[in-house]
Amino acid sequence: MTISRKDDRTDRRAAGLAALAAVLCAAMLIPATDASASAKGIKQAIKTYIPKIDQAEGHVLTAIGEYKEAGNPTVVEEALANTVSVVRELEAKVAGQRARAHRVKHGKAKIMTGLKAIVRAYQHLATAFADKAPAPDVAKSEAEKSVRSIRRGVRELEEGLKLLRHR
Repeated sequence: MTISRKDDRTDRRAAGLAALAAVLCAAMLIPATDASASAKGIKQAIKTYIPKIDQAEGHVLTAIGEYKEAGNPTVVEEALANTVSVVRELEAKVAGQRARAHRVKHGKAKIMTGLKAIVRAYQHLATAFADKAPAPDVAKSEAEKSVRSIRRGVRELEEGLKLLRHR
C-alpha cells in the first residue's frame, strides 16, 4: 500500500518517522571501542530496539494508509499506542544504564529528552486522529505539533549519540 503524496501532513509524519529510524540506525555505527562501559550499554540498548521501532513505525505508516482509505482512526491510534510502548521500553532501558563520565551523563540526558519528546509527539498524533472528525482544525494543529516534537526529539537523540561517540 502506498501513501499518497498529496497529503502534506502524511508526508511530514512519514518524514518524522523516517528521521527517528535513521537516528536510531546511526547508533549502530558508533564504534564500541571508543566508549566507556556505560556508553556501550546505552548504545547496545538502542541497537537492540532498532528493529522493534522500525516494525512499530511500519505499522503506523500502514495504519495511516488504511485510515486514508477507510477513515477509521482506531487503527492508527492502536498503532501509535504500540509505538509509544516500544519507545517507552527503550526509554526504560536507557534510563537503567549507568552514566559515570560527564559526556555520557549529558548524552544520556539528551537521549532521554529526545525519547520523551517522541513519546509526546506520538500521543499528540493519536489525539489528532481522534479529533479529526469532530474538529479538523484542532486535528491539523495537533498533527503539526507532533511533527515539530518529533523533529525536536530526533535532534536531541542525535546530539546525545554524538556525545556518546566522542571521548
